[in-house]
Amino acid sequence: MMNIGKIISGFLCCLLLQHLAVGQDALPQKTIEVTSAFKPTLRTPAKLAFTAAPAIQDSNRTVAPYQVPVQNLAFGYTPSALKPLAFSDTVQHGTQKAWLKLGYGNFATPFFNGVVAFGDGKKTTGSVNANFLSQKGKLPHQQYLQYGIGANAFVNLNPRQQFSVKGGVDGFTTYRYGYRPETLVFNKKQIRQQFTDVHAAVGLNNAKNPTAPLYYDTQLGVHLFSDNINGKESTVHFKMPFEKQFSNKVQLQLGVAGMLNQFKSDTIDVSNHLFLLNAGVQFLASENLRFKVGLVPSWSSKEFKVLPDLQAELLVNNQKVIVEAGLKGYYNEQTYRGLTRINPWIAQPDTLNNTRNTEFYGAIKTAIGTQVSFRVKVGFVTMANVPLFVNDKGDGKTFRTIFEPKMNNVAIASELIWHIGDKIDWYNSLNVNAYGNFSQAEKAYGLLPVTFNSTLRAQLAKGLAAKVDLYNFAAAWYRSSAGVANKGQSGIDLNAGIEYALHKKVALWLQFNNILNSTYQRWHQYQVLGFQVLGGVVIQL
Repeated sequence: MMNIGKIISGFLCCLLLQHLAVGQDALPQKTIEVTSAFKPTLRTPAKLAFTAAPAIQDSNRTVAPYQVPVQNLAFGYTPSALKPLAFSDTVQHGTQKAWLKLGYGNFATPFFNGVVAFGDGKKTTGSVNANFLSQKGKLPHQQYLQYGIGANAFVNLNPRQQFSVKGGVDGFTTYRYGYRPETLVFNKKQIRQQFTDVHAAVGLNNAKNPTAPLYYDTQLGVHLFSDNINGKESTVHFKMPFEKQFSNKVQLQLGVAGMLNQFKSDTIDVSNHLFLLNAGVQFLASENLRFKVGLVPSWSSKEFKVLPDLQAELLVNNQKVIVEAGLKGYYNEQTYRGLTRINPWIAQPDTLNNTRNTEFYGAIKTAIGTQVSFRVKVGFVTMANVPLFVNDKGDGKTFRTIFEPKMNNVAIASELIWHIGDKIDWYNSLNVNAYGNFSQAEKAYGLLPVTFNSTLRAQLAKGLAAKVDLYNFAAAWYRSSAGVANKGQSGIDLNAGIEYALHKKVALWLQFNNILNSTYQRWHQYQVLGFQVLGGVVIQL
């Protein structure tokens, strides 16, 4: 096992030397950190804050130097949110100096979330946050608890450089209540699944500026993850991208990134390392056409591969339509911590492999006026070492993780957004995955083939806002105790919430989850909670 302390010390020395060598002033930057809770039974739709929407961006932009807006078209195989019993928070506040959100609901659901911001907003900014949530269902041992506390800070070293640091502790406890037959008897200690994650990260970056000799964004993060059955995992993530602008038409991109991972239990000791070297050139062929040509040499647990990074982007119809095509290789890191965020009822893995993807894709993004935007991406993906989840052959309450050596996926991802000032925000997404050409597994066990999400937020009147979420997914495959592949259950979940401001510093909120009282199973044998109602108060300090 590598000495993580030495790695961290060496990396911090590199950051200091880099800061002294570059000596630039970078524009202050804002960073948004998204934190989600785990919900393997249902990926919770994105929750929008009941606050005034930002002003619509000016669509007129200068073409020199050419810069394609952020595409957000990297739809990939990612973990779902950690909320196994279908709790769905309605509002996320983030603009006040301090606020507390308190509530309670059926299924014995106490809820707390709070944030305290500090700093002058110019030289330093930061916040401290804490959250707590627990629920208890009607089935034996159908309950879970999660908590977290964290902090982050950003320091502008000079007008062009920024240093960041963050850290915290997250905890999650659930029980393997999905055993069959239901007449079996277990005590809580036998089926408890408990995880703790201690994490920290530092970073140093500067702003992209044509006059700056070099742009960089260096980051280092550490996770110390453990469970309640002597499983311990240490993971170091690092990223050091560099960009050099030679002219308005040519940009050189270099960087290194990777992960050092070690997992130990009473029976195994495995490592899973990943190292990537990114090298590419981005250039303008014409005023509206941009190309990128690059290669990504990679080492995943000593396996060497060279991945492609070829992209082409074209602006058409007076820059209101963006067409993109490419051939891109990338990895999905696989750790014990990451697997538990997908499915919290898994057994300790006996091996870990990073998922390698090679994707040939085409995409289009367009805007209709200033209120409607649409984007769609179609890709053919060759995947290696894909984690699949199967129930054990006994009572089925535990999932084993198996890695499929090779499979293909025809992926379609689309989004439709309708935005009217601060009155209405309507977001819709549809993702279709057609998995096939397996080398060992019969089906894509545990992977959802189709998901649809629709979120509508409306400002009904002054101080009164409402929100509706609809989430639907097609059934995933599972493997029965007899070893036969069967289709699971589809799921539909409808949520609604309302918030009313009694005072500029006090608001009441009410949330209804799973309004249709659907007891679907995202994971085979694990039924979610039915209809839920929660309410409480938001206090701004």
